[in-house]
Amino acid sequence: MLAGCIYNDPNVPNGNTQFKEPTRFASYEEMEKAFEDARSGAWYGIGDMMIKSFSMPMMAVQSDAIGAESARGSTDYSTTNVQVEGVDEADIVKSDGRYIYNFSNNSLVITDAYPIDDSEIVSKTELKGIYPTEMFVEGDKLLLFGNYSGQDIYYQGGVPSRAMPYYYGGGAIVRLYDISDRTDPDLEKEIEFEGSYLTSRLIGKNAYFVINSYPHYYVMGGIEKEGAVDGSSGTEEGSIIPTMVEDGVAKRIAEPTDVIYIPPMPAQSFVTIASLNLETENLEKETVAGSAESVFASQDNIYIAGRAWLAPETPILKDTPAKDIERAIIGDEENTIINKFHLENGEIKFVEQGNVPGHVLNQFSMDEFEGNFRIATTVGEVWRGPSIGEQSKK
Repeated sequence: MLAGCIYNDPNVPNGNTQFKEPTRFASYEEMEKAFEDARSGAWYGIGDMMIKSFSMPMMAVQSDAIGAESARGSTDYSTTNVQVEGVDEADIVKSDGRYIYNFSNNSLVITDAYPIDDSEIVSKTELKGIYPTEMFVEGDKLLLFGNYSGQDIYYQGGVPSRAMPYYYGGGAIVRLYDISDRTDPDLEKEIEFEGSYLTSRLIGKNAYFVINSYPHYYVMGGIEKEGAVDGSSGTEEGSIIPTMVEDGVAKRIAEPTDVIYIPPMPAQSFVTIASLNLETENLEKETVAGSAESVFASQDNIYIAGRAWLAPETPILKDTPAKDIERAIIGDEENTIINKFHLENGEIKFVEQGNVPGHVLNQFSMDEFEGNFRIATTVGEVWRGPSIGEQSKK
């Protein structure tokens, strides 16, 4: 069954977005308990609502923009198709009208393609240990997104390095290059995250991207990891918070009291919404305890959608033991929970959270129109096989 919802964009009369201060963890211990409850898969209570966690692999999502106009259209050359005008989307191939940028055999290749009769490869930058996925090209800047495997990244003293002896499971990497000299791209900034790259958008000079990171569950089991970044509680066994490395300096992706947590979304992973200014190299970010599966972005806002199975809103039976029986019979309801953030010159500000029944197919199931957020979801499973009647005829 297909369901559709429209949310009004909260604006005051003068047009300024109203920002709601989000709920954040009060302490490291509170944060750790929320992740442990979600991992256990057991029922637990928050206020008067009971929820159950849902986990699924968070994989990088490639944009599949079909039939949309380019953010920076031109009659001279083709650019990446995008969903929203003015909001560029990363791609595996980019062009600025003269040069073509692409990935080949784990290398960044720049080709001088004009005039076509004299086209030639002007540079080939080897990306050692990095598996590139997408990129942006804006003027003389190239922003690359990629992943690295556990065989390539190691820990020592809390600082990840591809040449250090402590095993680590891999993650996402962001690299900013100065390509004013196309024959010799210059690496200006590098950011690494424990986790996986989901998607990104470029608005003006600011690139916004989303990273899913899983907590260090081994810490919950009391296993000590030599060289791990210490937890905020000062314990030797470290922190459940994943790490990031910015320009060679390791740190947690967020402090516990900076992590946004709004029930009923279970604390399944750390979702980091970050922005990087291609000129100033300034990095801004917010981190949410939840999940991110689909993302829609307009020029002003970004919507992060993730799934959770919630208890029925209207219980039939009132007493607590009967509620448990009811859930066993009726089951939980699949919901999509959306966190909205306002984007302005690289700043990322939480606006509101809402939820709708069912799940979204992809980013094209969401959009923004005349101040309203619109979303189409599917409730239940969709079966594409032959009907029972058709099967009986065979």
